[in-house]
Amino acid sequence: MLLKQIITDINASREFRELNLSVNTPMSVEGVSPASFPFLISAIFNTALKQILVVTDNTEHLNDLYADLTCFIDDQYLFRFPSWDTIPYEFMTPSEHSERERITSLYRIISGEPAVVITTVDALMRKIPSQNFFIKKGLTLSTGEDYPFDDIIGTLVQYGYTRETMVDAFGHFSVKGSIIDVYLPTDENPLRFDFFGDTLDSIREFDPETQVSLSGDEI
Repeated sequence: MLLKQIITDINASREFRELNLSVNTPMSVEGVSPASFPFLISAIFNTALKQILVVTDNTEHLNDLYADLTCFIDDQYLFRFPSWDTIPYEFMTPSEHSERERITSLYRIISGEPAVVITTVDALMRKIPSQNFFIKKGLTLSTGEDYPFDDIIGTLVQYGYTRETMVDAFGHFSVKGSIIDVYLPTDENPLRFDFFGDTLDSIREFDPETQVSLSGDEI
């Protein structure tokens, strides 16, 4: 349950109104205890409804703050941008979970939609590709439109997706006749693209465990 009344009371306080968030100038707030950070961040976000970047000193504090913010902000607006759980030049693959959270956060930032992105100092120190790189990597598919079936498969391979017989993890895709299943990092469930020739007939979510399409309207 979201404790919105607490944030509403903070927004109505004289001290908060004096922050004058409508002015786009740098601002410093001092004398606030760490225990008050979730209240202040939530109040600022609910007032401005813009993108907010929150920087913590380590992953433990990132996770703690995320958990606290879920009490005041809907999960759809909260994003984690963790640091890689590997060191530079180490021959190890980052965990799927960290990779997925980073990609999801980056695409949310690019979208410009309201969000609270929580990260760490270490995560900000690592360079990432430019915004244009991610935009160019985007692939928009709409039902009723024609797309070269084999080209889509080639694009998925080029983007680093692994072809499997069954899709049950992020980064996998499979091809079964005229159907392409893909597990995108930004979606809770994988997607099923059903083609009729080169025409995209439908897009549906499906359960990765049962592999059965979920009921409801097409995406």
